Amino acid sequence: MIFLKRTASLLLLFTIGTLGAFAQTNTNKDISDGEIKQFVEAVQGIQAVEMSAQQKMMGEVAKEDMEVERFNEILQSMQNPEMKVTPPTEDESKKIQRISQSIQQIQMNAQQEMQTKIEDSGLTIERYQAIMTQVQSDPKLQNRIQQSMQPE
Repeated sequence: MIFLKRTASLLLLFTIGTLGAFAQTNTNKDISDGEIKQFVEAVQGIQAVEMSAQQKMMGEVAKEDMEVERFNEILQSMQNPEMKVTPPTEDESKKIQRISQSIQQIQMNAQQEMQTKIEDSGLTIERYQAIMTQVQSDPKLQNRIQQSMQPE
């Protein structure tokens, strides 16, 4: 479960980072109410994609008849060899490899879906990233977005 949450967080960060490669530097441009609505729509779409990707990743672990906890334990021990865990069996190692390949494909598909959600909201990837960058450092903008997310 921890792995899947980390994977989803990393996926979002990776996506934002990837999208950031295309970002323009005009974050000082005023953000209209319309852009706030588009941004919120994009964020909500991205959240839905993330949740779906998490479920799919958990499904891949289950499909290989492996417990999520054991999967996470093995992956963590691979990243930190000093962890004291039962080493994976040969069968578990094969399952981990298959699951990892599936998860990588899920992540790539999710990244494409997130980009589509942004574009479907009416924002360009560049503008979305510019707004995201500004949101991270502008409490007033954060408040505007939070208010826009509240049901009317």
